[in-house]
Amino acid sequence: MKAIEIIPVEKMPLIAEGDRLGELIVDAAEKQGTPIQEKDIVVITHKIVSKTEGDIVNLDSVSPSERAKEIALKTGKDPAFVEAVLRETKEIVRLGPNSLITETRNGVICANARIDKSNVKG
Repeated sequence: MKAIEIIPVEKMPLIAEGDRLGELIVDAAEKQGTPIQEKDIVVITHKIVSKTEGDIVNLDSVSPSERAKEIALKTGKDPAFVEAVLRETKEIVRLGPNSLITETRNGVICANARIDKSNVKG
């Protein structure tokens, strides 16, 4: 019987723009005694990729549109945050109290066009 084993890569450094993510993951896995091997599958979050790509927006610099303000009222979300979501959105799939489900420009259906405010300085 074949088995699947999930091993978290722990003790990763804080990721910054320009970091070589693949190297950081391989180094951290080796240091914890679980080196990446041929045929391993590595799963990472979009946030860590966004941080290495420098795809971070300061919401203080975002001027919400009228549409963003209207959606913010319906969802209870910050208008500047909604504007950032709209900039990445092809279509709104569903919205309601604290809920904004979108289809991103590349066809992924998800919450807030994959935009996340957690774990980012400032």
